[in-house]
Amino acid sequence: MFNYTIKDLIAELSKLPQDLPVLTSGYESEYENILKPFVSAIKEVKDSPYWDGQFQEVNNQSEEGIKVLIISRERR
Repeated sequence: MFNYTIKDLIAELSKLPQDLPVLTSGYESEYENILKPFVSAIKEVKDSPYWDGQFQEVNNQSEEGIKVLIISRERR
């Protein structure tokens, strides 16, 4: 029923640099399972509507980005 327990999540997170910022996806209400955390490069998007989020992933390697850990939610 659940993708992760605390033990599982700690094991995944302990493999990563401990100073990475953490972001999550989300919109609307209630709760969903999380997916496997992953590292990505993002950029801030000023003046984006709240439903789009404050950050977006960098799409190409020529763009500078900030490395972060993303913990996405499961989408059904």
